[in-house]
Amino acid sequence: LVRRGRRGRWAPMHVFIGHLCLADLAVALFQVLPQLAWDATYRFRGPDALCRAVKYLQMVGMYASSYMILAMTLDRHRAICRPMLAYRHGGGARWNRPVLVAWAFSLLLSLPQLFIFAQRDVGDGSGVLDCWASFAEPWGLRAYVTWIALMVFVAPALGIAACQVLIFREIHTSLVPGPAERAGG
Repeated sequence: LVRRGRRGRWAPMHVFIGHLCLADLAVALFQVLPQLAWDATYRFRGPDALCRAVKYLQMVGMYASSYMILAMTLDRHRAICRPMLAYRHGGGARWNRPVLVAWAFSLLLSLPQLFIFAQRDVGDGSGVLDCWASFAEPWGLRAYVTWIALMVFVAPALGIAACQVLIFREIHTSLVPGPAERAGG
């Protein structure tokens, strides 16, 4: 995160790599670590606000990791397929638009976690609480899991694949000699 270019600015790829590292750290700290603690204690140990915060931050990390890779791919697409546009807008800022959009979508799309999860009675009449999800309809869980799968995995994967195909096509057409080059060669 400290690396800077010759002019004291971050190179565009360093910005993306730095924020991808932050997103992956969010997954480690807010997804894996709380889950390990939860599994070790069997029940969630903490107040309702902590339950909701942990569930929210778990999703933020997952979204941010996927969307940062998508933002990086979109930036590479712009640099390769539209180099003059990329050059004109410059680069090197610590916070650039694709990074901000990736974080904003991650924070926004994780908001339902704050309303779905809460400290709830485990249902056996013992008065024991755990951090559980609650859906108004029986199909709610299936719909929500489908939504998360689409937004965390499918949509970013399709965006990344589309950009990579366009990048490949751009590079391929620049390497294949045109009719004038073949005739003169």
